[in-house]
Amino acid sequence: MKTSIKVLATALTASLAVTAFAACGGGNKNYAEKNESFMIATSGPLTGDYAKYGLGVKNSAELAVEEINKVAKDELGFTFKFSIADDKASPDEVNSKYYNFYEQGMQVSLGTVTTGACLEWKALATKDNVFCITPSATGDKVYSDSDVMYQMCFSDNNQGTAAAKHVKDEIPTSKKIGIFYQSDDEYSAGIYATFSAEMGTNSGYDITTATFTKDSKTDFASQANTLKNCEFLFMPIYYSDAATFMLAANKIANKIEQYYGCDGLDGIDSYFDISTIPQEISYLTHFNSSATTGKAKEYIDKYLAKYGADTLNQFGASAYDTIYAIYTALKNAKAEGKDVKVNMSASDACEIFKAQFSKMTLTDYVTGSTIKWNADGTVNKPADRVVVKAHS
Repeated sequence: MKTSIKVLATALTASLAVTAFAACGGGNKNYAEKNESFMIATSGPLTGDYAKYGLGVKNSAELAVEEINKVAKDELGFTFKFSIADDKASPDEVNSKYYNFYEQGMQVSLGTVTTGACLEWKALATKDNVFCITPSATGDKVYSDSDVMYQMCFSDNNQGTAAAKHVKDEIPTSKKIGIFYQSDDEYSAGIYATFSAEMGTNSGYDITTATFTKDSKTDFASQANTLKNCEFLFMPIYYSDAATFMLAANKIANKIEQYYGCDGLDGIDSYFDISTIPQEISYLTHFNSSATTGKAKEYIDKYLAKYGADTLNQFGASAYDTIYAIYTALKNAKAEGKDVKVNMSASDACEIFKAQFSKMTLTDYVTGSTIKWNADGTVNKPADRVVVKAHS
């Protein structure tokens, strides 16, 4: 009897292990085999401090899918479906969101909206061979050591390099430089590391640094006091934290003339009344929300008419381009004679996307006149500095 129980328990354990493995997307099962639309999925913060980014991505992706579906049936034989889940910008939320979409038939992904969450998504997508192109997760670790991860946004490495170049080209060494960043955030710390390396130890600049962590966020009065004598302040952080710092600095006498950030500052002008801040505010971007011509203007007009100005930002614009890039890749593959089907597995679709994105060049898009990808999955397109507010 004991032997029988032991054998039964072993068999049951093995059975449960197989069931659990299958429930987590393991094996070669094609969860998309019953798809009636080609499924694109992602997760991002739809609530909380960074909701503007997640909602911008959600709205823009839905706008692109709505437009594409008007012609996709004739051109590809099927339409698209887009789904997004709220991960609150937390890596802890990703696993359940990913597998829920994977088992619903996800065939390609926008990764996630923020970097920390995207690192968790990357590990799962790499294992399952699911192609991902993120519109906004800029971290260098997002694309490293994986052949399924691509970016439509600039990587932290590129942003740190571009920011250092801007300082060296435009800011005289007589100006005192301040840096304010979040030391425990992949995005912020990554850009800071590259920026510092590019500046070098013998740059000739007088540089003061102040930091914070997720668990030590306050009103930033202490950091504002540390940086009050700096004239140019580099802030590779998100808009909500930048706004808190600016308001804190506003309460004390300071010498700050310019605030300069990366794509995390996008949306700051709709987060609070920046007219109360006397300094110039600018950031590195691939999308000018004040564009008056071209594809960017067309996108802005459509977005404003449908969703309003509150969530208009470069990550949304990037998501719009990302959806069109996915669509174009499938059209190109079909034109080459590839078997592009609405119910193809995520793994089969991944091979098609990798082949297309490795050689595809897009022209006249919202976030770039020319867009292509490097071998490591990073994007290659022009970047600009946008002044959100002039010095007053």
